[in-house]
Amino acid sequence: CALMSDIIFIYTTVSSKEEALSIAQKLVDEGLIACANINDTMTSVYRWENKVNIDSECSMILKTSQTNKDKLQIRLNELHPYDCPCIAVIDINEINPAYESWLLGELK
Repeated sequence: CALMSDIIFIYTTVSSKEEALSIAQKLVDEGLIACANINDTMTSVYRWENKVNIDSECSMILKTSQTNKDKLQIRLNELHPYDCPCIAVIDINEINPAYESWLLGELK
């Protein structure tokens, strides 16, 4: 396995599977991500504007490179429906070389 990969994952949440699919398709089309994993069965409990909320959300893992990180974060903020979205960067220290090669080859 390759060590100290150029691959990063970005984690975010949105309120529906439709929003997640729309964002993912745009980001893949634009070459900012190679792949998005969408989980549409999550419940979030959080405080917003002094009120505790319990909502259904979709989590997204967006797979990209360090090179695309800044452009992706800017574009995700533009596309994201939330006023204050979680956009968390996860460094990938080790990944199998064949997958890394495929992923990097899909990016612009």
